[in-house]
Amino acid sequence: MTEYQANVSAFDFSPHTLWYYGLGLAGEAGEAVDFIKKIYRPGPSPYGLPVLSDAEKHKLVLELGDTLWYLTRIASLLGVTIGEIAQANIEKLTERRAQKGAVTG
Repeated sequence: MTEYQANVSAFDFSPHTLWYYGLGLAGEAGEAVDFIKKIYRPGPSPYGLPVLSDAEKHKLVLELGDTLWYLTRIASLLGVTIGEIAQANIEKLTERRAQKGAVTG
């Protein structure tokens, strides 16, 4: 991910600000979610996850990649790495799990 983050700016032909990347992230995440919705449109699979064709998997991977691009550009604007974001998330989830355990346990 560090290499990806170091190289992804080469594909940003007109660097923007936080609001632009934030809106782009929301838009791309929305496209991914909309595609997932359409997969389930015929009805939920009785086995949970639907069986995706190779073309559907590829399309979803591309949409998630677009989402990752915007997330990475935001991280770079903030001066943090994707790894730092991932570590902060693990720490938050660990704390949340500990708090939930204390409340329920």
